[in-house]
Amino acid sequence: MTIPTDNNSSNNKGYNDNNNNNNNNNNNNNNNNNNNNNNNKEHPNINNNNNNNNNNNNNNIKESSSSNSNHSSSQSSSTATVNSNPKVYPYEIIKQVGQGTFGKVYEAKNQDNKRVAIKKVEKSNHFISREYDILKIVAHPNCLRILDMFYTAEDNKKMQNLVFDFIPYTLASLLKKRQLSINFIKVLFYQLCQAIKHIHSKAICHRDITPNNILLSSKGELTLADFGSAKILESNHTSMSYICSRYYRAPELLVGCSNYTTKIDIWSIGCILAEMLIGKPLFPGTNSNDQLGRIIEVLGSPTKDDMEAMKPSKPYHLQLPNINPKFFESLHNVEDKTVVDLLSKIFIFDPVKRASIDEIIAHPFLRDVNINSLELFDEMKCFSVSGNGKSSLTTNSTSSSSTTANMTSLASSSSNNKTTCSETYLSRLPTSAITSSSNLKSIDNSNNGKSSSSSNNIPSLNNSNNGVITNTI
Repeated sequence: MTIPTDNNSSNNKGYNDNNNNNNNNNNNNNNNNNNNNNNNKEHPNINNNNNNNNNNNNNNIKESSSSNSNHSSSQSSSTATVNSNPKVYPYEIIKQVGQGTFGKVYEAKNQDNKRVAIKKVEKSNHFISREYDILKIVAHPNCLRILDMFYTAEDNKKMQNLVFDFIPYTLASLLKKRQLSINFIKVLFYQLCQAIKHIHSKAICHRDITPNNILLSSKGELTLADFGSAKILESNHTSMSYICSRYYRAPELLVGCSNYTTKIDIWSIGCILAEMLIGKPLFPGTNSNDQLGRIIEVLGSPTKDDMEAMKPSKPYHLQLPNINPKFFESLHNVEDKTVVDLLSKIFIFDPVKRASIDEIIAHPFLRDVNINSLELFDEMKCFSVSGNGKSSLTTNSTSSSSTTANMTSLASSSSNNKTTCSETYLSRLPTSAITSSSNLKSIDNSNNGKSSSSSNNIPSLNNSNNGVITNTI
């Protein structure tokens, strides 16, 4: 859940989640919802084709058969209509601060006049939010805290309302304003690692870690947000492979792996660490093909063993020239070589060989981090308080002009009417070098809410189905 003051959203995402759940005929003639796959996304192009008469094995929110919902524990049971009145009892809406395909985020205040964030998601038979159930078992200082949940009826729709602490800034908005010092990067990354360590200990994979989903307080306290994509991974269950925002998507996902592990989160936080260091995404692919090409440009060609370890969706006979790695060239301006060494242990094609979160935390780069030293840094001072008492962005002389929190803008401007290195590289390959079968389709070529800068030189995986994958879970 992103609560950006600059109203950024992850526009370079689009997921189609077609779940084929097993119907269960209940002797009591009850219609129970089965959310075994629980593929709930607040991203473009998700079509959850769930059957209605199903078993709910994941302890999702129980509802009565009436139009009102009964909620257990300390959650609010109030139902209200807010079509014309901005009050959602017991909260008063201030303004909308974010929007996704399946929900909107509002700044609001509670009865104690404290600012909160309310995320509204439509409740339907075709879309059942897993986020609330995940958040109930995630309790950590660096993970977003759920305060309340209730339902409202709006425009003849049943809306699930998730209430969170209001945290005004994102890492994306901070990177848009200035370059960060290496010591501040250490403190932020350490906090992010603590959040990842906690959720991975519960077998939860976040599956969408981006700068927009990392919230920051005015002191630099970090909170991992947006658990709408999160899922408890089980070794004997497959999951949709088109997941994660493109710049932060692990290579095994790019080749269609559906039996991945929490190591996809490790790849994502590595991308974020690199972005904090160089001020821009390390792998700013314009589509799925280009994303894989950019990774190969930096890391070199994957070996045959690497390809097998990534578990591609079909036999994946990659016909690649021998590309030498340029990893250290990409980070040649980074003076701290310990962080370069850490990244070299994260950016590994084979997920098994990729560093674990415990190995990352134990790495020399984070050895001397003092989490209590946040007050010594001035990075957050680029967010000032305006005359009306509201926080606002200010321009900082050290701001990096090459960065922006809007990832779509970055993708759109990356080519700049020029042929990028990866486009040139990929154009030299036959389509079979990237395409193994029709099971791996280029969703991004549909240009449905995504960058329009995709080069014609990049071989298209598949342009059918409006760029929608229909055979993953």
